[in-house]
Amino acid sequence: MSLVTAAGATALVALFLTPFFEPLPEATLGAIVIVAVMGMMKVGKMRRLWDLRRADFWLAVIALVGVLVVPTLQALGIAVVASLGVLIWRVSEPRLTLLGRASGGLEPLDLRTAPETAVPGLVIVRPDELLFFANAASVRDGILEAVAEAAPPCSVVLLDLSLTPEVDVPVVEVLEGLHGRLADAGVELWLSHLRPAARETLERAGTLAAIGTERIFARTSDGILAFALRSPGAVERVAVIGDVLTFVRARRAQPETTTEAAEVLDALERRLVLELEAAAGRGVGPA
Repeated sequence: MSLVTAAGATALVALFLTPFFEPLPEATLGAIVIVAVMGMMKVGKMRRLWDLRRADFWLAVIALVGVLVVPTLQALGIAVVASLGVLIWRVSEPRLTLLGRASGGLEPLDLRTAPETAVPGLVIVRPDELLFFANAASVRDGILEAVAEAAPPCSVVLLDLSLTPEVDVPVVEVLEGLHGRLADAGVELWLSHLRPAARETLERAGTLAAIGTERIFARTSDGILAFALRSPGAVERVAVIGDVLTFVRARRAQPETTTEAAEVLDALERRLVLELEAAAGRGVGPA
């Protein structure tokens, strides 16, 4: 309520009382402005910006200095342009998280905190923000860089699109180009967490057909499992399936598991059991 009262009083003064201030000397008016601005300056908040995000601190400094040096409207314009410039710079930078597989399960883990969970031959990438025209090319370049640095060389890139509810034309073109460049290098592109609107656009563009619908997975864990089942080394593959089956059964037994989650886990358990039975029939692993 106090803010509404202050805004109303300011509007009344600006509309009807400014003629009374006209005879005042500029020094007096300047002193009034300085006193008002000093009350608005929050040194503590500026210090907090400096401690947490230096870019936001410098934007605040630009806005503050602009208001003191040039007319208010021009100063606000400078602050807005600077903020937009920082925003464009931020979204154009590739922010990617490389993932691995949790030991004894399929849960994806950040390689920055658990580098030992990397899956040899599989690069799992999750953009940390919505993919759109401003950052699609930089994300593509980041993925290609991760593929080039992978050791041992990878055969599959699993791209998690969970933070991209829909895609625009530049993103479609970038995904098509990424698929082509990876294919030329003998690397497959797989997609996971493809949201309905994004999937519809990619289907109409023919991108999914080019990638292959068998390489589209509902969850990243499904992609990890599919890669484990097709990787060379039957004994290692059976060991992974056994670990995952143990993990699934443990999760299923938890009392907080919802009915919907239990159905998904049951279906996954049946699939894993069938895989183990097939491996046993081929004489691999425990019968």
